[in-house]
Amino acid sequence: MYFTLYSRTKDITESKLLLNDIISKFPSGKCIDCGADNYWKMEGIFTSGAELNISLSSQDATIFLEKICDRWVTFGNPIRGFLASETIEGGCTFYDNRISMIEISLDANEKN
Repeated sequence: MYFTLYSRTKDITESKLLLNDIISKFPSGKCIDCGADNYWKMEGIFTSGAELNISLSSQDATIFLEKICDRWVTFGNPIRGFLASETIEGGCTFYDNRISMIEISLDANEKN
């Protein structure tokens, strides 16, 4: 599973801490890769990514995703990815207002 977080945090360190908080909502799994950078498209947004060594079905993932945001867009048939963004039609509410967008791929080989 691969996460990409887009956040309005004060710096890269805070972005990584927020990502770790999000990851803590999932079953125990080893974080293989965790990196962060300034998001080149938008000033004041940082991206953080992490690969988790866990395997969840789309149904199981949905249970954990509901702890992060109230609305997700899914991709694939069967579902292979999820997206939550403050800009999606109808909007969504994240548990933390510093989150701008999250992309998740159930297959870590398909990084966003």
